[in-house]
Amino acid sequence: MTYDAAGRELTRRIGETITLDHTFDALGRLTEQSVTGRAVAGSSTARTPTAPTATSSASTTP
Repeated sequence: MTYDAAGRELTRRIGETITLDHTFDALGRLTEQSVTGRAVAGSSTARTPTAPTATSSASTTP
């Protein structure tokens, strides 16, 4: 495994053929994960996680 200066995991090897990579933005949020190698019948995948939406439960009183 490899890590950045903040201790976040950047790369993980799984066995001899699979690599999991993580990419983070300047605020430390995960922006991309990619899997390369022969994880599923020779395919590789990449996905970008969706950010959680903020909801507000604040109420106003007259």
